[in-house]
Amino acid sequence: MSVLITSASRKVSLVEAFRSALQGSGEVIAADITLWAAAMHRADRSVLIPPSEAPEFIDVLLELCEQHEVELLVPTRDDELSILSASAGSFAAIGTRVHVSPPQAIEPCLDKRLFHEFCVDNGFPVPDLIVDPNLSDLPLFVRPRRGKGSVGIGRVDREDQLQTLEANLDMVILNRIVEAPEYTIDVFISEGGALVSAVPRERVTVVAGESYVARTTRDSELAQSAADLCLAMGLIGHNTVQAFRLEDHVSFIEVNPRFGGGAALGFAAGAPTPEWLLTEVRGGSVEALGDGYDPNLVMLRYTNDVFIDQARLQK
Repeated sequence: MSVLITSASRKVSLVEAFRSALQGSGEVIAADITLWAAAMHRADRSVLIPPSEAPEFIDVLLELCEQHEVELLVPTRDDELSILSASAGSFAAIGTRVHVSPPQAIEPCLDKRLFHEFCVDNGFPVPDLIVDPNLSDLPLFVRPRRGKGSVGIGRVDREDQLQTLEANLDMVILNRIVEAPEYTIDVFISEGGALVSAVPRERVTVVAGESYVARTTRDSELAQSAADLCLAMGLIGHNTVQAFRLEDHVSFIEVNPRFGGGAALGFAAGAPTPEWLLTEVRGGSVEALGDGYDPNLVMLRYTNDVFIDQARLQK
């Protein structure tokens, strides 16, 4: 069995998780637009591919999947998800499952205003949306409608900042500041649409939008609310839910319908979703985890170095 991970970039832990899950019974292929990416040199094989906006992107991936008998394709970047979801049938026809949800489930995840509207319409609490910032007191919190990580995210504390934003209000989303602990909930839903696991982890230290210090916790309301949201959206596979934990309720920030940067904490805590995906691809089923994970596990991430001969970057 071969697993192809696209936009591999620095996602070494994800590459290693799938290599471990395969237990020597296949290979992990890392794909990116450049060889100057650490994960490309930690996989069993690496391949260069065009960017997702290139017209040949899907054809190149289909050819790679046929050539290397790829049974599971794992996209890891938001910009790829809609394109690959729309083409999932073409990959299925050659025996490749794409780890991606249906297009109608993905779209609200990629547009934060649509996500806000979905939550409001379906009774899931979200931070207050500011439609007219001139009628609201500062500070506010701004995020791009479409985007990932910490790019374009920040506080609006001054009137001059607000004036700069007013010309682009359709491209951003403004909320009131929420003072509450922030959590990620890794939710895994089977290919058939059944909940398998929901593992909450507190985001203790965040760098560039990713958790670098985090800890798992036991919070049934947080876990069940995140699971209910993913099920209502029609998502499948591994999903990364961001939420505030207030005293009397959960307030949702966003859902990333893919593996997140801190997903390894959930794997280590007892929810090895790469293994579960391979089980499904092989035709097996995965039992619900429930509370069967370690609720007291702390992750301390750090950067590491990859040293390679420069000649390997000249392909």
